[in-house]
Amino acid sequence: MPQSTPLGVVGIDRIGSRKITKEFYPFAFVIKNEYFEKFCWGCMKRPPVLQYSCTHCEVGRFCSLHCRNESRRDHKVECHMLRKMTDLGIEERMLARICARWSDIESGKADLDPTFYVNRSSNRTIMQLCAHTEEIRLDERAYGKFKKIFLAVEKLLDNNYENVTEDIALELYSRSIINRHSLSDPDFTVEIGKGLYLDLCRYNHSCRPNTIYSCDGTTATLRALHDDVDFDNFDETFYSYISLTECLVERRHMIRDSWYFECQCDRCVDPLDCWLTAAYCPHCNAEGVRVPIRLHGPDAYINSENMEIICHLCNRMVSKDYVIDCVGAMRETRLVLDNPQLIILPVEMRLEVLKQHLFLIDQMLPSCNSFFCALVAALVPLLDKVNDASKIDLGTSNTLLNIYLDTEEFVRYVFRYAHPAKGMHLFQTGKILESLQRPEEAARYYIEAKRIMSYAFDENFITTRDVTVCMNRMLDYVKMIKRRSNLMRAVAELDIPQSNSNKSQSKSEIENNRAKALKEKGDEKRAKQAAKKLRQKERKRAEKQGKLVAEMAVPGGSMEMPQEPEASITDKVAEMWYPVEAAPRNEREDDEDSLGDLPELLISSERQMKIKKVGSMYISVSVFAEVNLLRIVNFPGWLLPRVLLEWLPMVVHLVKPVLQRSGSVTTLTSKKNRRRQGTGNNDEMSSLNYVKQYLANSLNFPPDTTQYPFEYAKLTDIEALGNGTFGTVRKMVHNQSGKALAVKRIRLMSIGNDEGVSKSMQRLKNEVETIKASSNCDEIVKYYGITFYEGDAWLCMELMDISLETLYRIAHQVVKQPFDQTTLGSVAVATIRALEHLKNNHHIIHRDVKPSNILFNCDGYIKLCDFGICGYLQDSVAQSRDVGCRPYMAPERLAPNCEGYDVKSDVWSLGISMLEVANGRYPYPGLTEAPIFAQIQMIVYGDPPLLTNTGLSTDMCNFIMSCTIKERAQRADFNQLKNTGIYRRYADPAMREHVARYVSTMIPYKSSLAVPRA
Repeated sequence: MPQSTPLGVVGIDRIGSRKITKEFYPFAFVIKNEYFEKFCWGCMKRPPVLQYSCTHCEVGRFCSLHCRNESRRDHKVECHMLRKMTDLGIEERMLARICARWSDIESGKADLDPTFYVNRSSNRTIMQLCAHTEEIRLDERAYGKFKKIFLAVEKLLDNNYENVTEDIALELYSRSIINRHSLSDPDFTVEIGKGLYLDLCRYNHSCRPNTIYSCDGTTATLRALHDDVDFDNFDETFYSYISLTECLVERRHMIRDSWYFECQCDRCVDPLDCWLTAAYCPHCNAEGVRVPIRLHGPDAYINSENMEIICHLCNRMVSKDYVIDCVGAMRETRLVLDNPQLIILPVEMRLEVLKQHLFLIDQMLPSCNSFFCALVAALVPLLDKVNDASKIDLGTSNTLLNIYLDTEEFVRYVFRYAHPAKGMHLFQTGKILESLQRPEEAARYYIEAKRIMSYAFDENFITTRDVTVCMNRMLDYVKMIKRRSNLMRAVAELDIPQSNSNKSQSKSEIENNRAKALKEKGDEKRAKQAAKKLRQKERKRAEKQGKLVAEMAVPGGSMEMPQEPEASITDKVAEMWYPVEAAPRNEREDDEDSLGDLPELLISSERQMKIKKVGSMYISVSVFAEVNLLRIVNFPGWLLPRVLLEWLPMVVHLVKPVLQRSGSVTTLTSKKNRRRQGTGNNDEMSSLNYVKQYLANSLNFPPDTTQYPFEYAKLTDIEALGNGTFGTVRKMVHNQSGKALAVKRIRLMSIGNDEGVSKSMQRLKNEVETIKASSNCDEIVKYYGITFYEGDAWLCMELMDISLETLYRIAHQVVKQPFDQTTLGSVAVATIRALEHLKNNHHIIHRDVKPSNILFNCDGYIKLCDFGICGYLQDSVAQSRDVGCRPYMAPERLAPNCEGYDVKSDVWSLGISMLEVANGRYPYPGLTEAPIFAQIQMIVYGDPPLLTNTGLSTDMCNFIMSCTIKERAQRADFNQLKNTGIYRRYADPAMREHVARYVSTMIPYKSSLAVPRA
């Protein structure tokens, strides 16, 4: 039996009896495009019929004339473009409405309209909201998204709102994107729009909220979860911005990515929260005892220096390999749940996939683990759509009821007080108990669920009504049972014979006499069957009577009935895959050696059992490297159903990576083949094994050879340096040495899809391998070390002072001077040296050369960074086209008929970067906002970019133009560039002093670029 965790101490929370709510009105709101024809654009409610349309665009729909008239002020900004701009989305319309309303307030037009603030009033202005404008500017993905949105907003605003500049729009956007709320239908089943509530935003986030947010049309309501909530105390009243079921790592990632802060709420600092990533002790598990142990948190380790974990029951140490495997199981669970291919499967196949994954994690992750609970939450709703047999066979040691009971402590810990999610879990548990004819237990769950739902909502809410009906029905049933029990007890005292007992007794006597008669006739086989049947009935009758006696003896309680020995998971898998009568156990067991004649079969452990002998049949699922294939071996006359043959390749495709990464599936190959395959290739190494290999938890700062043991706690965070798609870069200080360094946090465990995590892992591999191998190159940033924390790899590198992008922006935008030619020439020399080092020594092409990846320090050194998408050259040619920053890609990489490219594509990127630095702006205006085909047209088929800075020398202009020749054959290579006068002139080491002076002069102006704009 599983051991309980400290989460189990959380019982029934205090709630109270007086409902506390507070209503809020929107500053702006908008409906989603897919609900144009279903909900009123004015009140955001769903009437039986939308009778009225906008008289101008005829797209906006309203339930009444009042709604249409009241919505005209908001709708006018988008009305004239709804039919012209068919791709206009909710983000563009939301920002346009916010800009228009802000403009009316600032210009004084709002004061002239007496209805402007009716049901739209707030105690704060929009500029008083919290904003992360500079974080969005530094986040390349977020800022690019804003630029794209603003292009459409400019068309919507037209010339009617001249006081809305791009800077003002960014300030409004940065406040909207982190403060807005979802608008849902009354039953909270679908999101129908977005709303910005200025007063509601004043309440902060907590992962342990004491209020919840709901909406009725456009009116938002904050509902207290217990009586002690004071809405006037903004420091003690919280609601949650995110889902509460995730573990600490995932929650902090979601908060950090969307709201740019580190959550330090009561739950995030609660040591109990670390149990949400717990695993079973492998030593106790092998002995049949399931003991949860923590894998994360300060209290999980006996020795925090070497991160040793010891089971509190058996006092044996848990290996790091097992910890890595458990983290891998959690990560794979998230990838399975987020896999988009899973949604398109039929319900039965989807259920089978989730069952298969449940097989894998059932022996590793306890029911308090958030990933285990997430899998259960995805699996359980599917059971209502399939037959009863699938409901019973979940493929684990738990029935459906036991799963609900086991996960109850997780639900009670995550959802506190009168949270409706807890009420729904208790409601579902009660329904299962009712179906199993356990009325008293069901009634207790219904009563608590009713108490929660009535407090959180009102009595007319749909779920509250359902719970009330079930509770009343079950209470009446329990009362009836008690009355009947009392009556039977009274009858027993009067010694009145009971017809049912006599009838049962007579049946038993008949069956007993029949068995004796068969035995006397010599029919031993049928006599044994009759005797066996009689024993089974007697045992069931005795169990039923024992349960009744126990219920009478223990008020309000019940005794668990004896259970039959549970079938092994192997048997369950066999029954699930092979709908035939199974042979006896000893006839079905196989020896792997007997399968030597079957090539390339996948053999799993008994727990997964992919090959099974059923009678004279061998059936196996064999997955090749390139294709997914169902292979039937010795297959006499048995056909799989058509639907299974159609969908099984996709099922195998989903399950195969899970089995392979968890190490549960091996391939039967000869020793010769295994030696030929080798084990040292990092390209074929799993993500977490790669982290484990490099997880030395030590730093050293070359040329100093001193090794510093370290972990994340020994780094002090100073400031953000930049954000990107695959991670963030922050300036940190190593406390022991006092050394400042740049720490790149690359996401390895994510709530995102498999593709994003895989790309992130590949970038980490490229980054580590490249900068470690290039430690002797002065033009490439130095590698210091790596560690692992909260699902991120922390890559520690040399800290530089400024990027080329920031430096040229200071020169052109702040100092208002042309960029220094000596520094520009030194950039060319340093970049060429770095790229040539990568090519000649490691056969690597960078593929992401751009101003933000070229760094300076105040000593005059210029270095290349960000090797996450570099690739290996084969015969001096690279093939991948889907990596890199498209604005800096060479024409041959974007051309539809691309047959490969070489290091000259990096030469193009260097030339475009130098041209951008010299001109002070990117040479292809509007390219980043243009569609992909327009980008290809500009770069591949358009005219080459031109220099507009006349302050450069002729030699420098010729040097840049030789790098930006569109035809690859005519473009200069490294040797040709090194033979130019520009390269020879600026390769002089004395130029470093000039660069150092220039950089030191410009850095003080860096803060001027970050001045917030009103």
